[in-house]
Amino acid sequence: MKKKSKHVALPLDKNIVEALMAEMINQLKISLDVVTSQVCDKNKKIKLSRTKNVVACAFITLAEINNVLSALEGYSDASLNPKHRAFRQLITAYRKELVALEMWKVKGYHNKKVVKFGKFITNFLTDCHKVLWEDTDKKARRVIVENAVERVAIQSL
Repeated sequence: MKKKSKHVALPLDKNIVEALMAEMINQLKISLDVVTSQVCDKNKKIKLSRTKNVVACAFITLAEINNVLSALEGYSDASLNPKHRAFRQLITAYRKELVALEMWKVKGYHNKKVVKFGKFITNFLTDCHKVLWEDTDKKARRVIVENAVERVAIQSL
């Protein structure tokens, strides 16, 4: 029998929690913009190679996910409102997927892991936005999270 989560008051109110989550998305977009600027616009001001830039974007993504999870550590699901709870579940699943990509092993830009990361970051940002968006209904949030969790489970087989 599943134990009911005990409600623990957050030291941060829901607006600050939401801002923390939104800031994670913003930081990832900035990191991705640097990659896009270098690859698509041929921006010569960027000193990293394209490969190192993509790998750096992956590490920034992992660090930002870890920051949000760390800030929410120790709080039960009952402590979070439904969309923040769904967001935590979502980024937990995506974190596992990102770690499994092993981007630190990428040695060249034309590596299939780079393509997988491109798909990963696109899906991740889309799902994060949908989960946090006020107009997303409860069922849609649940489906987004379930799909992410299922995808990770299948990949780990």
